[in-house]
Order: sequence, then structure tokens, then C-alpha cells
Amino acid sequence: SVDSGEGKVSFVDIGRTLGGTALGHALLASAVLGNLALYLDYMASGARPLQALADDGLFPPIISHVSKRFGTPIAAIALVAGVNAVLIAGPFQSLVIIDVMLMVCSYAVIFIAAVHLRRSDPDLHRPFKIPLGTRGLAALMIPPLCLVVFMLYMTLFDRSVSLFGSQGVTLFGQDIGWYGLAGLLALLSGPLLYPLLRHRYGGPAIPCHEAGNP
Repeated sequence: SVDSGEGKVSFVDIGRTLGGTALGHALLASAVLGNLALYLDYMASGARPLQALADDGLFPPIISHVSKRFGTPIAAIALVAGVNAVLIAGPFQSLVIIDVMLMVCSYAVIFIAAVHLRRSDPDLHRPFKIPLGTRGLAALMIPPLCLVVFMLYMTLFDRSVSLFGSQGVTLFGQDIGWYGLAGLLALLSGPLLYPLLRHRYGGPAIPCHEAGNP
């Protein structure tokens, strides 16, 4: 939608005004189908890490179940869909901001892991390898990591939402907004749950090339 100065007007309304009911319905259908495609992609891509965690012994084994016909992780997809069905009951803006915060943190872990693996296991088989040395790879990761830090800063101190008559909490002398607090709790749940899930489901097996290392 766009702001006309007298209130928001949707692109469907604009299409209906310019091209009649048919164009309005066409724009509405394109919006629905476009968002459906994005959501299906989100569920499919978000389900694979859960399947990998289950395969590595860090999640219930049932989550690793895949379709015999298509090879898709149907159990993980169902779990992602169920969690989304619960979260969507809240404000959409909150869901997007917290999701983006967690996503950029996962990217930061990927960037750091890439440099660490380049140093600790340079002979590991890789389908694709960035044609740079370790220092060059580390330098390449600096700009996106800076962007991650900036986005985390903006999210942590966003106090645009009021809850229980307050716009956030004070932690270690810093005023943290509700978005930032929710994101921090979600981030901390990972390190806290990891040892519990590893103990419960056995954890990942030691790679063959590391089995003999002290």
C-alpha cells in the first residue's frame, strides 16, 4: 500500500481504478501467489537445518524423516509450519523484526565458521572454495559482519513498541526495547539448549579424519 496523504491506498485499489475489477483481481492474485511462493521457500529452506540437526543427534530423530517420493523433510516442514502458525497470531511487524535479527546472527556464525574451517581444516572436501587465502577470506567477511552488528544495534535499541506501559527494559545500564529483548532470549536459548539436546540425543559423530586426533 501507499500513503496518499488522506490514508493508505493499496495497489489493488489503484489497479481497480485504472483497469477495472479485472486488473484489481489480477493484482490481488499476484500478491497472494507471490507471498505464497516466498512462504513456501521460507519453510523449505528453514526445514533443512532442522533435518540436519536431527541427523547429527541434536534434535528428535523423527524430525529427520523425509518423503520417500520427493526426498523433502516433511517432518521438519510440518514443525516449521506449526511454529509459524503460533507466531503469526502476534503482530506481523514483531515477527519480521525478530526473524531478521535471528537470521543475521545465523549468517554471522556462517561467516565466522568459514574462516575457522579454512584455518583448522584446510584439506576438508568443499564443493566450492572461495579463491582467497585465510587472510583474504577474513577480510572479505568484515563488511557483512559490520552490517550484522549495525542491524543488531538498531534492533536491540528499537523502543517503538510499548508493552505493559513500558517501551522496554534496562539491562546493564542499557535501555533495551522489547524487540531486542525477545531476540536476545531467542539467541540465548541456542547455547543453553545445545548441551541438553546433545546429551539427550547423542550429538554428532566424530568425523573419521578427527577420530585419531587428541
